[in-house]
Amino acid sequence: MPLDVPPDAGNDEVDLAEIKNRIIGSGEEPLDNILFNPRNWRIHPLNQQNALKGVLDEVGWVQEVIINKRTGHLVDGHLRCQLAAREGAKTIPVKYVDLSEEEESLVLATLDPIAAMAATDKQKLDELFAGIESENENVRKMMDEIAAKEKLAYGESGNVEQARKTLAERFIVPPFSVLDARQGYWQERKKAWFAVGINGALGRGENVPNGLLGNSEQARSHYGVVYAIGDNKSYANSRRAMDKQSNVTGATKMPDYSDIGMEYIAPGTSIFDPVLCELAYRWWCPAGGLVINPTAGESVYGLVASYLGYRYKGVELREEQVQANRKQNTEMGLSAEWILGDGQDVYSLVGEDADMIMCCPPYADLEVYSDNPLDLSTMEYQEFIEVYRKIISESVKRLKDNRFAVFTVGEIRDARGAYRNFLGETIKAFLDAGCSYYNEATLITPAGTAGIRAGRQFTTGRKLVKSHQNVLVFLKGDWHEAVKACGDVEVSFPNE
Repeated sequence: MPLDVPPDAGNDEVDLAEIKNRIIGSGEEPLDNILFNPRNWRIHPLNQQNALKGVLDEVGWVQEVIINKRTGHLVDGHLRCQLAAREGAKTIPVKYVDLSEEEESLVLATLDPIAAMAATDKQKLDELFAGIESENENVRKMMDEIAAKEKLAYGESGNVEQARKTLAERFIVPPFSVLDARQGYWQERKKAWFAVGINGALGRGENVPNGLLGNSEQARSHYGVVYAIGDNKSYANSRRAMDKQSNVTGATKMPDYSDIGMEYIAPGTSIFDPVLCELAYRWWCPAGGLVINPTAGESVYGLVASYLGYRYKGVELREEQVQANRKQNTEMGLSAEWILGDGQDVYSLVGEDADMIMCCPPYADLEVYSDNPLDLSTMEYQEFIEVYRKIISESVKRLKDNRFAVFTVGEIRDARGAYRNFLGETIKAFLDAGCSYYNEATLITPAGTAGIRAGRQFTTGRKLVKSHQNVLVFLKGDWHEAVKACGDVEVSFPNE
């Protein structure tokens, strides 16, 4: 990037060709040979020592110390030499300059103060800090101290609540690796989506074969709901049982089944959270871009995308679900598309390259949607994984370079109660398809019936009740270009 010289940088004209280059070489110098400058006026407090040590531990050397070849004295880098010696280093990277004693004094007196005269672009520094993830305690402490001094929104320094509020105002919810759907701002956003007419329950369950959604301990463990879909009698019995279990008198309502970021609406299948859907689009898809979903399922993905001005093409195997989605789409005056077909054929069915992949795939046979043998939820696990990998591979082929894919998944158990490593299978499938594993977040969801189930589940099997899902973000191409394509995050609700 070329340097921009402001027109009012000064009144004196400077001929850059006349600026003398006093650098005469570089290399490695034994620490024992380095002479500290007796006129060094800088004192390095403990917090500065710890901060520099943290950066050196995490990154390493990126800048040489400066030695005046004439005098042998250090001109810059005293603390770096001290830390290197303390850690047992034998040599240090150096840059040699050729200065008279007077020139050495001038540089020694002004090098740091001139740097300190720079002003701070707080927004750019805030964004820079937001992109840094450090496990080093000294680095995090340094960043918090800088954030407090500069009054940045970043970090846990200063007024934490104000910082969170500022981030929510800029990004809808704070862009942390923990997304908390229990918070008031999340629930209010969800209510706004339901108010515009989003109803993902349509097409889910009316034609599901009796018993396929099962009453397994695994289903209860994962979803917190006993499924008894089919005839009215079995559903009524299930409802009475659950009402009794949760001490709901009068059998007038079912418990809250929002444990994993989904809404549970009679007759009992899972509905995707529209707020999470909105975040994924706003954060990782270019405005107006094409979103594809290889296992589309219910309508929320497409309705939210279209409502926000994105194009959407979802591939879905069940005809009744496609019809229900299209009907709701038409009634809301939206333009999302659902294609009847198999997710393995997503490349040919979609027919054009996409700006984003968005999907919450079937969790093997945990929730069975039909008796179609092509339905992923009807397959044995190993067959399911093979087909699942192909669907991801074909989807990635259809994704443009420098674009993101977002999969929301959770772990599932096998017949013995052990986790299958479904998250790992998903990550490996994307890596094998040529993507990088770019982001991960934990979606914490309302406890719902977790409190009711936790005692029995833990006592009988020492199993923890799940109250979260995993949001996995993958990148195809270069992240700089992908971020540039996404642009700024739009936070206002479309009807505001």
